[in-house]
Amino acid sequence: MKITIIKPIGYCFGVTEALKIAKRAKLEHPTKEVTIIGMLVHNEQVIKQLEESGIKTLYEKGKSYLELLQEVEDHSVVVFSAHGHDVQMDDVARKKSLIVYDAICPKVKMNLELVLKELANKKKIIYIGQKEHPETIGVLSLSKEIILYDDNLLNNNQISTNQSILVINQTTLNYLNLQETFEKIKAKFPNSTILGEVCSASRLRQQAIERIAPDVDALLVVGSKKSSNTNKLIEIANQAHPTLETHLVLTLEDVKALPLKNKKHIAVASGASTPLETIDVISKYLNNLSK
Repeated sequence: MKITIIKPIGYCFGVTEALKIAKRAKLEHPTKEVTIIGMLVHNEQVIKQLEESGIKTLYEKGKSYLELLQEVEDHSVVVFSAHGHDVQMDDVARKKSLIVYDAICPKVKMNLELVLKELANKKKIIYIGQKEHPETIGVLSLSKEIILYDDNLLNNNQISTNQSILVINQTTLNYLNLQETFEKIKAKFPNSTILGEVCSASRLRQQAIERIAPDVDALLVVGSKKSSNTNKLIEIANQAHPTLETHLVLTLEDVKALPLKNKKHIAVASGASTPLETIDVISKYLNNLSK
């Protein structure tokens, strides 16, 4: 059995920095409870490691990060997630006299600053993103004038076809689907400026999966089902290699439950918030399985 670890692996820069910020919050306030509002990054193993180091995560399915923040006691120490946040959270934090550490990814922050700049220049903004994703929520909270893209936008007169438009997107989308969307928008709005770009950490992983060897007979994508960039790796695999057996796994136990013994070539890819040690233990298990 041949084992191929698809690179890049390990944390992306944004995840690494977010973890540093969360740990600094605890270091600088050792006697206070430090609470992350929502998932700092979308990986349950990382959240567990943070909990073990005394950093609490406040997350509840069905509740917005804004609602969760309102539950925090006044004067508490909080960390905002790497994905960005609703700007109303800044007002809540001020009113509650919270000590805030913002762990926003630098790439996401750059996009937010660009959107604010173009709004000030009176440009119409079309944003492409998953409606419930915190990154999208953060961008849309900047202004009610920002339009969240869907295909219906191409079939109505909500925006003049001659209007000056900036098109920007969530940083963890499927880059193949995104290119198709850009082409549709450009055809409808020829004066649009498309600055969309999937962050390099996501795009390089997606492109690496596109290029996997034809003799690979099983692909393991290691990461959380809550992770947008990880789910997009599964999408890319299904698009580029529709007959390839592909599995999303979070832990070694998930891998052990799969019938892999008779596989000849297994490729292992990972999301940008998957711990390197998880890849290592899975790799060791697969290598032992092949003996």
